[in-house]
Amino acid sequence: MRIAIVADPIDEQYAGVFYYTKQLIDALLRIDEKNEYFFIHLRKNKYFMGKNEVIIPGSRKIPGWMTLRKFLFISFAILRIKPDVVLEPAHIGPFSLLHKCKKIVVIHDLTPILFPQYHLKFSRIIHKILLPIILKNADGIIVPSLCTKHDLEKMYNPSKPIKVTYEAASQEFVPSDEKRIQQVKEKYNISGSYIIAVGTIEPRKNLTMLFEAFSEIRKADIDLKLVIIGKSGWFFKKIVAKMHGSKEVVIFTGYVERNELPILYSGAEFMVFPSIYEGFGLPPLEAMKCGCPVICSNSSSLPEVCGQAAILFDPAKPEELQKAMLEIITKPDLKKFMKNEGLIQATKFSWERCAEETIEFFMDIFFEKEYSINSTPASSVNT
Repeated sequence: MRIAIVADPIDEQYAGVFYYTKQLIDALLRIDEKNEYFFIHLRKNKYFMGKNEVIIPGSRKIPGWMTLRKFLFISFAILRIKPDVVLEPAHIGPFSLLHKCKKIVVIHDLTPILFPQYHLKFSRIIHKILLPIILKNADGIIVPSLCTKHDLEKMYNPSKPIKVTYEAASQEFVPSDEKRIQQVKEKYNISGSYIIAVGTIEPRKNLTMLFEAFSEIRKADIDLKLVIIGKSGWFFKKIVAKMHGSKEVVIFTGYVERNELPILYSGAEFMVFPSIYEGFGLPPLEAMKCGCPVICSNSSSLPEVCGQAAILFDPAKPEELQKAMLEIITKPDLKKFMKNEGLIQATKFSWERCAEETIEFFMDIFFEKEYSINSTPASSVNT
């Protein structure tokens, strides 16, 4: 098959869709020597050296240009490539002019629809208007969790096949040694013991609730710092302002280099992921793969990802989080047990398996095999 992937996220961001797109492409090219891949993207990027790339330039300075690029110019490029399958990994695909090839879209989550208060107005409007059209024009839909699949069925009841392909922590996430941990801690001015939270600083990540619970355990003379890793998202100033006056114990690192993140996971006492909603939720899995115990929200896909390896809590109840943190702090045996369970849980996910099941879905859609919309994922993990 000739497979075209709209790879704009590789050029445009360093958030969840970027990592999904990059890790999937890497895994596809590692395991698949039979199919031919083409990558359509925005600008020159050394990542695509040696790959079949098609650059469709764009400019955000010209009103409407990026929309024309997305729905017109990329469509024309796909028509020139003449692929058997085209994959859009970022929700809104250029499917309107495409008829002969099979069109597959990845829906990572439905937060702009289910929780519009956590998204910018533009994102809410785009998803509300275009998502039903994209789902109608697609021949197949990929989602990262059963949770997202169920949300999609509940909100839109699409008639097209839905395939769950689980994501995974990438290869660089492994436990680190004490010397390297100390070096990276010094770089980010982290002294002593700390807990870690990872994710874009925005309302959906529920960091103010984490701070509330953290402040309470600090009152019990527990000497811990809270290290928050992530780029600034929308409304981040209001979130940071609520932690004003706590600079000595709350450290915002900003964006951390990918090779340093596993080291900071490895050095943490535990990781807290209090997010209100996630389509998959990769940070808890990354932490587990580094041997870092995890306390995680019990919402959306997160119990599906964490299984029995994390302590789960209600993200609306800071007292539950406070109790969970105190448990790990005061029970060394529990911390050791969770570390081991997390390492086991992380092995249940792999990008190679994700890529294999993605290729199988391409073939199912291309050859129009009968596919059960209500089927469970082949990669379903034992949680």
